[in-house]
Amino acid sequence: DLQNALERYKLRSFDDIELLFKSSPIKLNLGGESEKSRLIPTDKTNFTKIISMTTYKDMVRDHLTKTATPISHSALQEIYTSAENILHETGHHLSKDEYLFLEKSLKSRSIPTPKLLIKDHKPPNGNGKYPTCLVILTTNFNANFSKLSYSTLKALLNKNRINYSGRTIQQALDLKRTLETLNICRDNTTIISLDIENMYPSIKYGLVKKAINHFTSSFTPDEKAMIEVCCQLIKFGMGSTLLCFKDHYYEYNGGGIN
Repeated sequence: DLQNALERYKLRSFDDIELLFKSSPIKLNLGGESEKSRLIPTDKTNFTKIISMTTYKDMVRDHLTKTATPISHSALQEIYTSAENILHETGHHLSKDEYLFLEKSLKSRSIPTPKLLIKDHKPPNGNGKYPTCLVILTTNFNANFSKLSYSTLKALLNKNRINYSGRTIQQALDLKRTLETLNICRDNTTIISLDIENMYPSIKYGLVKKAINHFTSSFTPDEKAMIEVCCQLIKFGMGSTLLCFKDHYYEYNGGGIN
């Protein structure tokens, strides 16, 4: 039947996955108002699964209860006003295009809805259901403060030929090739594998600032002044990760898998 066919359907390419992320999960009506369902992508297996609308809402709300704090409209307005103030205070350091980029982002007042993923590559829970996780989109109106600052910092580091990614794993294949050159064998080595559940919302600004100071200690006074502006924008951008779900607003605190 249709439901079983959709359960078996495998996405053909990464572009299909991107399309699924960019749009809301597909709504299905398989037999009346009480049977409305959602088509939800899986995390790593490139499949989709159908769950009832009620189950979908319960899963997302369960995540939000554990990992986010409800936020009022007045608190949202305060964050928006703070964003306007920071833009005006730092505007003279920005180019015209940079200023317009942040201004357009603010005027959008965008607050995204988190996306639910089913982790069917992991063992089912005690209730027989697979674990799930939320994809937190960094598309809210204040996120571009950090994005713009990142681009500026990267440009300054590259200009000064600073190797800031020497210990960064670019991809799994790169790690595999590096390990193969070390002549590692099971008789003399212990390998530990980590499964990172969440990252960006859990990173503290203090650690970011410490890393930036370490790599930019030899920069010129003018460059350091620009870096301070970048740090100010990053701090604000990291200060609140805003979400919206079913006409309610939340501030995300970081979380993992249910």
